[in-house]
Amino acid sequence: MASLLRYVAGRTLEGSSDLKEYVIGTEVFGRDASYNPQDDPTVRIMAGRLRAKLAEYYHGPGREDAVLIELPRGGYQTTFTVRREAAAAPVRMERPRALAVGRSAEAGRLAAIYQDVLRGAGYVVCIAAEAGMGKTTFAEEFLAGIAGADVLIARGRCSERLAEAAAFGPVLEALDELRRGSPDAAQLMEELAPSWHDQLVPRGGGGLRTPSYERTRREFATFLEGLAARRPVVLLFDDMHWADASTCDLLAHLSQRLKSMRLLIVATFRSGALQAPGQPFLPVKLRLEREGLSREIVLPLLAAGDVVQFIDLRFPENFFPPEFSAIVWERTEGHPLFLSDLLRFLEDTQAVARDGRGWRLVRGTGEVRRRIPTGTQAMITAKLSHLDEQDQAILLRAAVQGLVFDSAVVAEALQLDPALVEERLRRLEEVHRLITMVEEQERPGLTLSVRYRFTHVLYQNSLYQSLTPTRRAVESLQVASALARAAGETAGGMAAELALLYETGRDAVKASQHFLQAARNAARVFAYPETALLCERGQRSLLALPASRQRDEQELMFALTMGMALMSTRGFAAPEVETTYRRARELCLGLHETRRLITVLWALHTGQTNAGNLTESLKLALEMQEAATEMGTVDGLVQSLHATGTTLAFMGRLTEARKPLERILEVAPPSRHEFRPAIYVLDPMVTSLSMLGRTQTLMGDYEAGMATARAALDLATRLGHPHSQAYAVFWIGWILQTRGDWQGALPHLETAMGMGRAQGMPSIVEWGRVVHGSALAHLGRLEEGIAAIRLSIERQDMLGARLERPYCLVLLADALLAAGQTGEALRHCVRAVELGEATGARSFEAEAHRLRAEALLAEDNRLEGERAIVLAMELARAQGCRLLEDRVARSVERTFRGVGMLERRHRSAQQSLT
Repeated sequence: MASLLRYVAGRTLEGSSDLKEYVIGTEVFGRDASYNPQDDPTVRIMAGRLRAKLAEYYHGPGREDAVLIELPRGGYQTTFTVRREAAAAPVRMERPRALAVGRSAEAGRLAAIYQDVLRGAGYVVCIAAEAGMGKTTFAEEFLAGIAGADVLIARGRCSERLAEAAAFGPVLEALDELRRGSPDAAQLMEELAPSWHDQLVPRGGGGLRTPSYERTRREFATFLEGLAARRPVVLLFDDMHWADASTCDLLAHLSQRLKSMRLLIVATFRSGALQAPGQPFLPVKLRLEREGLSREIVLPLLAAGDVVQFIDLRFPENFFPPEFSAIVWERTEGHPLFLSDLLRFLEDTQAVARDGRGWRLVRGTGEVRRRIPTGTQAMITAKLSHLDEQDQAILLRAAVQGLVFDSAVVAEALQLDPALVEERLRRLEEVHRLITMVEEQERPGLTLSVRYRFTHVLYQNSLYQSLTPTRRAVESLQVASALARAAGETAGGMAAELALLYETGRDAVKASQHFLQAARNAARVFAYPETALLCERGQRSLLALPASRQRDEQELMFALTMGMALMSTRGFAAPEVETTYRRARELCLGLHETRRLITVLWALHTGQTNAGNLTESLKLALEMQEAATEMGTVDGLVQSLHATGTTLAFMGRLTEARKPLERILEVAPPSRHEFRPAIYVLDPMVTSLSMLGRTQTLMGDYEAGMATARAALDLATRLGHPHSQAYAVFWIGWILQTRGDWQGALPHLETAMGMGRAQGMPSIVEWGRVVHGSALAHLGRLEEGIAAIRLSIERQDMLGARLERPYCLVLLADALLAAGQTGEALRHCVRAVELGEATGARSFEAEAHRLRAEALLAEDNRLEGERAIVLAMELARAQGCRLLEDRVARSVERTFRGVGMLERRHRSAQQSLT
């Protein structure tokens, strides 16, 4: 590269204009006279690398250089620029600046917000308008205005096609631009955000590191915080109405630190599209507004005077009649994209032309009015129709790949010379402004490629929609094949894009394969909403295939991956979770897949347990034992022991439950345990330890129970698995609350609830809420505590989660008794007993009878109260539940002494002895 730079710079200074690819190849790289640049792209590859190195140098060590040396794209003549304030003018990617008028008030607001950011107050600015209103142009004009300052700028764009498939798409794009544009940012990312760095620059041999979701979010915020401490950072996230759920969740997490960061996030979106059901960015936007971290700028249509200014800027020194601008404004209604395309259309069709003095209207205003297409879409169609046949074919293939496309992929799909396609694309950029260059990049299978983006999604949509269904399918397959070859070994990272192309091309086999890979990619970074959607698409592809063992195996893998994602996002007991795993069970039995059958039974057991169907849970646990015996592996044994132990524990059969839970620690020591995120939502060893701690606590071994629960949290932390961490933290809070340390329980329960919200685990949130509400009630905050318990029960019903519903009713009855609402408390106690008998969830049945006794006594029903307390004591002793036995004893001492119960029993005992 040094030889190339010396050669082209020297020849440029000599005034040579003969800097052709052939000449450089022979004189710099020693190629012989038979050298053909089309067959040997060495010069283009090395020139691309040189451009990247120059940009990297002027962002770093060369930031203070007085002379800027550049090698412009599309040629080999170097340019030399003298910089007066070198430190304030970092190199940036060239981007075409469109005409932006009529936005002075909005630009002033954005500039004022940016000044606040420079003073250390982070903001998210939302730029709202409908399609074609110039949101991106407005944002890019702002970025161009600040680019000469010491500020880091990066962009990430959301994709309509990949909105449900590409987790963190705009975030990764922005991070990659930061990494490539600034050596400081690259180094800081590697230090503070290694998991994100790995996704952009995969490590050789070792593959991706898979930290916890909590850690990836923490790394993202820490990296931006560290970067903004050095230099202000501005991120543009374009078309956020197509943002994926995981990106939105990441931005919500970032808001916790945004107030004190020199970070400005500019988010553009279509106002109408943001109101669509289930749109993930809207709640984040509303939350930021409530917290005072977001400002909205709405872009209106251009006024008549703005249109006049726009025309004068587009056609300087014009002699158009006054009615011309009125016609243009009337027909376009001040719509910026329509306006820009219309003026270019009039120039292309020779309706306006330039003579020696300036621009003139060649045709009469009446004819101009008739020639103007009606509406933006008609204008775009007319504009595209004026391209020649080859340009249209190139753009059609480009539109099939997507909003962003590769010249080499388009060339291979069309079987054209790559150099010809590059030249055509450059002309489409420079003359017609339909596309803009993003970057040059090397592809493993296609040497060098130029990456382009349509200047507006409406152009891509118009081209794509013009294809008939059959042609769209054929060309999608051609583009998919070309893209797969271009990606080479990196195709796995493009699985979502390839899956969508193969799906459109009706290649069900390859579509399902790539959807599965994409779903696994999403699950690996805990993007569970995208995981579920990708699995749904993949399963639909499988429906087109004939029945076969291979299809069933593929469907099973989808079911396992999807079930895990649904558990995380919709709750363990959601009906769709059970449906997914029931189907997986059928597939396992048909395929004789014993190993995966245990995993499926584990998931079904988890769902039935959380639904409160413990009788069914025990049946599934016993089925797991049979399968584990047949398989004869430690993993299978651990899973079956866990299922048996947890079920028995929730049923109140504590002595029976403790044995299998303790047996797990013997056959699989936690110190050697490894978590398999592709299979489990919650780690089985963490949950086993947590349940053992619960069992020990109920049996009165309080210190051992807390020690075991803390060991579960330590293991979850070592494994780096956030869902298991949330679970373990909850049970520590539960043990503290159950032992009566209500104040100590609150922070643990609040942490568990926060982690549950952050990780999309509604079941953990509601478990934490009900116990938290009970702790509040015991601390005297009765109204707040009762409301929390009621809300939790209501939301558990919505989730289909009824695990330990009798226990939840007992907590509510306890709080209601303290509030003097004995009638309702009594009804909940009775209901708790009935549910326990019906479902097998009897671990707190003794407590229900104890509270029923106190409620009956409060209503002066002494006889029934005494019977209830005696029954409570008998149940607690039969279960070996020392904790509840102690509670019953204290209740007797406190409540029944006043009616002489203890005295009468004492006298009766004495008489029997004598």
